[in-house]
Amino acid sequence: MALAHPMLQHDARETIACDYYIDALNDAEFALKVRERVPTSLDEALRISLQLEAWIKDAKHTRHDVSAKPKVRGANTAESDHKQLDDHLSRLEDDMNRVLSELKEMNQMKQATSTGTVKAHPAVSEGKPNPGSPRLGTHQGFRHSKVVCWGYGQVGHVQRDCTHPKTHPENDTQ
Repeated sequence: MALAHPMLQHDARETIACDYYIDALNDAEFALKVRERVPTSLDEALRISLQLEAWIKDAKHTRHDVSAKPKVRGANTAESDHKQLDDHLSRLEDDMNRVLSELKEMNQMKQATSTGTVKAHPAVSEGKPNPGSPRLGTHQGFRHSKVVCWGYGQVGHVQRDCTHPKTHPENDTQ
């Protein structure tokens, strides 16, 4: 305040600083309570606001406000959580199966309209896995899904784990 208003007297600066402080408070009701106490200086306004804030917090604490209590999980909610997760997983599996069926239909339509040069993606093809391929779901993180290699088309592993990497024509010229 002394730098902002160097020509004002000390009493006027204190009054302006006190008003600025009260106006800067976020809660309008709280600012009104501080203003009702008629602080004469910035120090007094700060003291009043700190005291009122402590009283308000104490009143909320002793009132046992239900919304302020932390929620405690009940002992029987684990069963309902498990059921909710199972329901959610079932819905996701149904959605995935529906999308897979749509992909198969689209792939069949594309094959029927083309001259036979379009190859079906391994994920939607109806072919059986090779006898020497690993079992389904053995790849870590893919428990319930049919993992198909994009590079080789073999079921049971992903492209980065493929032992038969797809060769590109530009690599054969070397």
